[in-house]
Amino acid sequence: MAGVSSPMRRVPARWRQFAVGLVLGGATGGLVTGLSILVLGSVLAKVGRHLTDSLLLGLVAVLGVADVLGRTPHIGRQVPQRFVSLLPPGQLGFVWGTDLGLVWTTQKTTSGLWVAFAGLAVVKPLAAPVAVVMLSILSSSAALILGRVAAHKGRVPSLEYLAQGRRARRIVGVLELAMVFAGLASLTA
Repeated sequence: MAGVSSPMRRVPARWRQFAVGLVLGGATGGLVTGLSILVLGSVLAKVGRHLTDSLLLGLVAVLGVADVLGRTPHIGRQVPQRFVSLLPPGQLGFVWGTDLGLVWTTQKTTSGLWVAFAGLAVVKPLAAPVAVVMLSILSSSAALILGRVAAHKGRVPSLEYLAQGRRARRIVGVLELAMVFAGLASLTA
C-alpha cells in the first residue's frame, strides 16, 4: 500500500484524501467485523460456558501449532491493487481501508488476531464492535505513518522483514500454546 500510494505524496491534498479514506474505510470494515464477532458471541453464549471455553482452547491450540509450523491461516492476497488507476485517492483509501478493517480478507503474520477475536466472542462480545473499530483505526493510522517513514527513508520490505515475520509467528505460536496450557489448568482446577 505504501509503495503504491507514495506518488500521491507529491500532491498533499491527494495524500490527505487517501489517508482520510483509509482510516474511515478501516473503521467501516472494523465495524462489520466487530458486529460479526458480537453475533458469534451471542450464539456461543447459548451453547454453554464449559463447552465454549473448551472450543476456544481447541481453536487456540490449533492456531498455536499452525503458527509454530509457519502455517498461519490466511487468504494469500493483499488489498486489491487494480483500483489504483480506477479510483480517486479518497475512494481508493476507503476501499483499501475497508478491506483491511474486515481483517478476514488480508494476509496475516500470526494467528494472534484470530485468537483475540475468538476470545472477544467468548469473553466479552459486547465490546467487540468498539474494540475492532479502534484496532482498525489504529492499524490504518500506523500503516500510514510507517509507510510515510519508510518512503522518506527509501526503504521497502525486504527478506529481513520476512524473516522477522517467521520469527514472530513462532513466538506467537508458543505464546498461544502456553495460553492453552494455562487455560486447561484453570478448567481442571
